[in-house]
Amino acid sequence: RAIFLLQYDVALRRFDALIGTATDPAIRQRASASRINALTLARRYEEAFGGLNTMLERLPGLTDPNAREQILGISGLLLAEVGEYEQAIRYATQLRDERPTPWTRCAGSVLILDALAGQKRLRADDPRLIGTIQECEDSGEPLPAGLARSLKISLELAEGKAAELLPTLTREYERIRATAYPRLVSEHEVLLATAHLQLGRLAEARRHAGAALEAGRGQQTRPQVDALHLLYRIERAAGNLPAAIDWLERHYEARQRFLDDVGVRQMAYQRVRSEALASRLEIETLSRRNQVMQIEQRLKEASLENTRLYLALALLILAIVSFSAWRIWRSQLHFQQRAEQDGLTGIANRTHFLAVAEQRLRQAEKTRAPVALVIIDLDHFKAINDTWGHPAGDLVLKQAAATWVAELKSGEWFGRLGGEEFALLLIGLEPAEAQARAEALRKALSHERVDLGERSIHITASFGVASSDTPPYGLRQLLVRADAAMYHAKQGGRDRVMIAA
Repeated sequence: RAIFLLQYDVALRRFDALIGTATDPAIRQRASASRINALTLARRYEEAFGGLNTMLERLPGLTDPNAREQILGISGLLLAEVGEYEQAIRYATQLRDERPTPWTRCAGSVLILDALAGQKRLRADDPRLIGTIQECEDSGEPLPAGLARSLKISLELAEGKAAELLPTLTREYERIRATAYPRLVSEHEVLLATAHLQLGRLAEARRHAGAALEAGRGQQTRPQVDALHLLYRIERAAGNLPAAIDWLERHYEARQRFLDDVGVRQMAYQRVRSEALASRLEIETLSRRNQVMQIEQRLKEASLENTRLYLALALLILAIVSFSAWRIWRSQLHFQQRAEQDGLTGIANRTHFLAVAEQRLRQAEKTRAPVALVIIDLDHFKAINDTWGHPAGDLVLKQAAATWVAELKSGEWFGRLGGEEFALLLIGLEPAEAQARAEALRKALSHERVDLGERSIHITASFGVASSDTPPYGLRQLLVRADAAMYHAKQGGRDRVMIAA
């Protein structure tokens, strides 16, 4: 009840009290599993992943089926949210197959589909997706059925099938709202708004986008971010530019909070993994030290002839401890690099780029140096993915990033914001110089062709430049202005550089 009222601290205190006093092992197990869920909702991710790691280590010994179901479900959900899709699929599959009830089969199947979608390995006509919807509907499980149906419709809307989907969306509207599940309701409202917008029905699109915001009020989820972007597109289509700019700013703030939260989750997961690895290595080292101490004791009781063996073992101890310390250091360094680098291109990821950009802007304020921010978005990237597949899209992203990195000058800060969007921070350049740098990057990419085996394709990008020479410098304002200029470049025909007003 406390969780449903968003009183997470109250819920956690009660779970702790129950875990400490319950005599029934099944009650303690279920309370521990529910506590991890409460920690996640309270955004105490490091504690949540730490507790999850402990519960997974104890999973073979868990006897209560409800507790096992909770742990497997939470594992599939949390691991998918930090991009560990293969592990998420493994635990979701175990949830689906271990206890074949209608709920576990449906919930496990939906978690598997969600992870496949995160890997870009799911299509709207996938038999697994269609079969899950039918099975969950036949089993009387409306919530997972609705989530799977929303996933299918979102994939179909991306293909521009709004006219075909709108009757189905409208027919399912009341049944979805009857579930009273905020995430599912707001997702359905977003799908309706998207369909109406594609068909040019701006009033209906505005109404459903607003309803999506209301359904997910107080939550920090993807549907909330999507609803704000839809309202920006609706007002822009209606010609209401002041309102469109207001919604665009709110969308960027919400998207930044959402992505920052994703980054915090990922860093918490990597930190817990690193600490668990370090703990295991420390235990191994202590175990080896204990073995060596026993050997030393036997050596002391032996004759003087064993002195040489004692010295050799002492050197072995030093080598083992040094090697273990080196492994711990390498592991920590590896996880730190993963937390700061984009896994595909090797450049700074969004969280690291924004953190360093904030620092450099503060330094620029002290010297009153002019600054400029460039937003870069690859042209027709969705068409490349749809035509050639996501491996081809990944190759395009890597080659574009490598081309621009080769063109960078000393002091220029470059990173990937997400998807096909990149950013470049320039310190000490006047607007005309910043425009020239962006133009140089555009020309460098325009000379590139990506080899896809049977043929090669030409790739281009649109650039938006926002400059300022008057401190204080606001990173959010620079992002909004540069992004708006980039959209103007898209509307102006792509493969060009536009300067923010």
